[in-house]
Amino acid sequence: MKKKLALLLALVMALGVLAGCGGKANDGEAHLIWYARINKEPDSAEVFQKVSDMAQEKIGISVDIIALEDYDGKMPVIQASGEDYDIVYTSSVVNNIYKNVANGNLLALDDLLDETPALKAVFSDEIWDGARINGKIYGVPNQQIFARGPGYLIPTQNIKLMGIDLSTNPYKSLEDYESYFKAIKEKTGSYGYLPHTWAGDGPQAYGFEQLIGSGMPGVIRYKSGNLEVINQYESQEYLDHLNLRRRWVVEGLTQPMEVSVDDITKYTRPENEIMPWLHFLNTCAPGSEGTIKGNYNVDMTFSTKTEGLVSSYSLVSTMAAINSDSRYPVESIKFIELLNTDKDIYRTLTYGFEGVHYTKTGENSIEKSTDNSYTQPAWAIGNTFNGFTLPGQDADVFEQTKAVNDAAFRSPILGFAVDQEPIKLQMANCSAVLSEFGGMELGIVDPEVDYPRMIEKLKVAGVDELIANLNEQLKAWLATNK
Repeated sequence: MKKKLALLLALVMALGVLAGCGGKANDGEAHLIWYARINKEPDSAEVFQKVSDMAQEKIGISVDIIALEDYDGKMPVIQASGEDYDIVYTSSVVNNIYKNVANGNLLALDDLLDETPALKAVFSDEIWDGARINGKIYGVPNQQIFARGPGYLIPTQNIKLMGIDLSTNPYKSLEDYESYFKAIKEKTGSYGYLPHTWAGDGPQAYGFEQLIGSGMPGVIRYKSGNLEVINQYESQEYLDHLNLRRRWVVEGLTQPMEVSVDDITKYTRPENEIMPWLHFLNTCAPGSEGTIKGNYNVDMTFSTKTEGLVSSYSLVSTMAAINSDSRYPVESIKFIELLNTDKDIYRTLTYGFEGVHYTKTGENSIEKSTDNSYTQPAWAIGNTFNGFTLPGQDADVFEQTKAVNDAAFRSPILGFAVDQEPIKLQMANCSAVLSEFGGMELGIVDPEVDYPRMIEKLKVAGVDELIANLNEQLKAWLATNK
């Protein structure tokens, strides 16, 4: 738990500096430490130093960018240790923002945002208000696709080789892909590869809106008209999902192990061979096929898209936040503003150096080098609308993304955020139980044996008390906001 005195002093110092120097940095004296959820690439050190030099030149602030691997495992340890740092990645999934707020790890940004109008103008009031937790803003969203909706992509070469007609093929849900995996087995003699499809935004494909982050009990069926919070792990939808994944493994249709997007390149095949893969994306977004092509050199085509949902959970899905014990809160918000408003800074950090890591094919489009790889997750850095377009992406992909965001279904409880303080113990206990039984969601473990054991352990962990508290909070919120 962060010291309240340290938080108070940080806020007082921040406001004092803003009042005394108009929100500018202290003559280049500040050197920020940013634990970024990005990749360690061969030329990362040079790129990171260039970004720091650019920030020093533009706003008088230098920054030490640390690309942290195993972010969800390491960042909580760093936070608990009291280590000195300033900017941190947080989200509704990795380095959970709700837990961070409950633990006092993050600085409330409302006053600082009032002094950085260019940053505040990046988003509408609806977005800022939807991202509030306990009435405060604790992170700056990374401008990207907010209309979250999971989907599936088939390797493009398979469409022709397997005779798939996507205009008539009813790939509406995971279950519909059984014929796809049967065809792979018949034609190749082996199983197909399928990533974890319940992780992240996966439950949304079943009509669930998650309230306290991925992998935690507590959802509503957001289109049902009934806003009661339920435990999705006791739903028929979840049990059906477990049984389907298990049956596919037993029948040799899908792999008996975990795979991720980084494994795609292991299973690529020449264009005249079937690629044994069905890709799962947490969020269908304009240009996703081009992003996969640019990062993994594999052509993919969407075969299923779930309708997008804008929720408080999706608005905090990727954020830049400030350590509540940061010595430089003003400088930190200024640097975050730069990441979101300055194209040169964003493009350098995301794509590297022109002529080395990419070649420009137009004013705002590039093709990445095949000889000097430099790949970063654009969505984890800042305002993706300031990026380049890649081969396979339309020139107006960012305008398309904005249009999707604007037209998406709004959660009936947009703006509701859970106070996790009274349920911290139950959340920790439930998280430990679910981690223990994670293999069921991949079909590796038999749910007939382990599912009853998991439910029993969740009961002991306090899942019923957790769900009851969530219902109380939601009922109180609805009484004053609807």
